[in-house]
Amino acid sequence: MAEPVNAQIADAFTARLLQVGRAETHQRHEVWGILALLESDLLHALREADPAQFSFLVARRRAVHFLIREEVDPLVMTRYVQIARDVDAFLVALAAQEAMVTRRIVNTATATETIEETPSDTALRRAVRQTLIPSPASPTDLSTTGEDWWGRAAVGLVTRVGDSLMVGVSLEEPLPALVARVQGTAANGYADGIMTKAKEDAARLLRTQTTNAVSEARVKVADVNASEVLIEHSSVLDSHTSHLCLGRHGLRYTVPDHEPVDHAVPYLGGPPYHPGCRSEMIPVVPGGGRVPQQTVSQWLSRRDTAYQDAVLGPTRARMFRAGTLTPKQLIDAATGKPLTLEELGA
Repeated sequence: MAEPVNAQIADAFTARLLQVGRAETHQRHEVWGILALLESDLLHALREADPAQFSFLVARRRAVHFLIREEVDPLVMTRYVQIARDVDAFLVALAAQEAMVTRRIVNTATATETIEETPSDTALRRAVRQTLIPSPASPTDLSTTGEDWWGRAAVGLVTRVGDSLMVGVSLEEPLPALVARVQGTAANGYADGIMTKAKEDAARLLRTQTTNAVSEARVKVADVNASEVLIEHSSVLDSHTSHLCLGRHGLRYTVPDHEPVDHAVPYLGGPPYHPGCRSEMIPVVPGGGRVPQQTVSQWLSRRDTAYQDAVLGPTRARMFRAGTLTPKQLIDAATGKPLTLEELGA
């Protein structure tokens, strides 16, 4: 017996979710590559300036101030402008691709031209560039655009570097110790340096923006086909799911006005609802049945061995079938192999 239409739609979007995760991994590596270049630039500037060479504290502090103003700030700003530009290009292309994939998935499941229209390129670009991203302090309150968040990240990094170096020279630390504040220490795998925090922040912001681009593209498709579909909130169900997203899982909304259907939970701005949000909106067909409430693990367990091997790799697929792969390890394995946008759209 064939699965209900909405179950087929949800299955296809789950597979798509993992593929998009791989494209995000590729872009994250690109961002980290730029941050690696920035780290090299910062360490070179620090070694050249060597604030620790001065005997008097006032001279060491003056050297740090000069270093931050003349070297660190321009270096950081330049690299973060590059990151924001590259991420924007990735997200705009992803949103355009997602709109076409959404049409294909829904029409395949319904075996009709349920989705006849797709949003304009202008509408998709606006959704990517102008949608406000929430802040950690107030997750459901829309804050500012992704581009502005990259600018804030740059300012924050300059501030952290300056504050940390000022503490270091006040403690009369030698140059290697100042370098370690930025780079981290070998004993801790360089995970305790300022640049590691910068990488973590960048990965979280990229994840949030990717969630926004994907969901906005799907919602925009639904909005221009409002007589045929609703939209449903779908959360990744695992131990990392926020209470905010867990409570919204499975809730439906009308399009294009995004009014609740048989519940009272407001749509607000749609995903992302908080930094690092992994939720998504998927179009569903009225009368097409319920979407199965399942985890990625449960979804993958319904696939054949060949599919599991292709998604996870043979070794991790065997671990999955043996029940020794945790939910986080499952997601990491399924999305860990980088995929370019060109490969994603093939």
